[in-house]
Amino acid sequence: MQNAKVQAEITVTQANALADARRAEAQAQADAVRLQAQADAEAIKLRGEAEAQAIKARGDALRDNPGLVALTQAERWDGRLPTTMLPNGALPMIDLKARSIPDGESAQ
Repeated sequence: MQNAKVQAEITVTQANALADARRAEAQAQADAVRLQAQADAEAIKLRGEAEAQAIKARGDALRDNPGLVALTQAERWDGRLPTTMLPNGALPMIDLKARSIPDGESAQ
């Protein structure tokens, strides 16, 4: 009788230990998933903040340098007009009008 009682206690202790181990493993997995989700969220936030700063910097550059768009277009233009033009279509946005040069400055 005493032997059966000890065996039952051992069985209960082993079952409790196994249950504790499973709970600990489940908790560890849940913690890992939570940490990964937090890391992903932080990465998304940082990317968004960096993109917002880049957009703001470009906007500031365009505001402070109104000729920047025309300069970029001129740098990228290969010098050829489109071969196909649609009715009421836009021409390339390069301003080819002559501009006056202020006195004292030379044309380059």
